[in-house]
Amino acid sequence: MKCDDAALKFLYMQAKSDIKCGKLKPSEEQKAQLEEYCDPEFPVPMQYIKLCQTLDNYTSAIVRDCTLHKEFLAKSITIPAGTAVNVAVTRRGLMLEVHNRQCVVSWRKVKGIYTGYFETNSSSWTRAEEDVYITYEIYSVSNNNFTQLHIKSKQAPYLLAVTLEMIRILQEELDGPPFQTSDIQVEADKGEIVAWNNVMFTTKSTALEGHIAGRFVDMSA
Repeated sequence: MKCDDAALKFLYMQAKSDIKCGKLKPSEEQKAQLEEYCDPEFPVPMQYIKLCQTLDNYTSAIVRDCTLHKEFLAKSITIPAGTAVNVAVTRRGLMLEVHNRQCVVSWRKVKGIYTGYFETNSSSWTRAEEDVYITYEIYSVSNNNFTQLHIKSKQAPYLLAVTLEMIRILQEELDGPPFQTSDIQVEADKGEIVAWNNVMFTTKSTALEGHIAGRFVDMSA
């Protein structure tokens, strides 16, 4: 990592702030190492930042105070409608913090996103007047079918934007199919994104999903 002194100071202060507010959660051993790196007698901010970059959620965006618009039902967990959740867009996948539990789905198991919610009775997507709904279509490995994660948040447009940006970055890093505008469906009269098709989606299990299952509640199980 190369950066000038001003950028280094910013990253250093941001990392310290992220730990203080709980976004980054180092282990006790890592905490001791971080304290050593920020010793005022001999601070080493570069090492501090590098260690923080290995922590979960370092490159994540978190949207707090969301609610589930409809019940989410999977083999690993059931989350009732109206449940308060925090949503994190991470390199690993989409993460929900629910009652002190961390639930994750790999991006490889997210087939697409819709800016609205699914009406089961009419089998169609509904867009509300307010942009407060976003739906992730998740593949269930054990059931070999799809279920919808309906999230309601005043920050839904931001959640959509950071999700698309994260996928774009991952596609570039993994030398996968390029992120194309043809994968995005836009409403003609307003020019707003209605749906997005994830070209990284696969029904096959991956090594990363095995890692997720070992540490978190896997929403695609």
